[in-house]
Amino acid sequence: MHDPVHDQPDTARETRPPLEAGDSLVTGPVAVDDVETLLARIAQGDRHAFDRLYDHAAAHVLWRLRRVLTDPDEAEEAAHEVWLQIWRSAGRYDPLNGTTMSWIMGLARRHAVHRLRQR
Repeated sequence: MHDPVHDQPDTARETRPPLEAGDSLVTGPVAVDDVETLLARIAQGDRHAFDRLYDHAAAHVLWRLRRVLTDPDEAEEAAHEVWLQIWRSAGRYDPLNGTTMSWIMGLARRHAVHRLRQR
């Protein structure tokens, strides 16, 4: 499981424990509705949901950051910060303002622009 604070992957893990018995989120691609459910669970402190969302969206977040920041090392560092922000602010997501993935990608884009302005 990924630690939301330090985002250090547990590489020894081969299988993911279920979120809840019989939960459909455990295997296969994550559907759009399921991403919203994962974010709601993250807002309640569910680390398994965080791990699942990270597995689903980490490549997208990193891609967005690399497009803006261009430096791969800086993009990796920024990705850690974005995932910490997702963990801390998941409860602020409002589905009336767009999809969960657009919210996540917006966080990544805004964070990257903020870093550019700090240079």
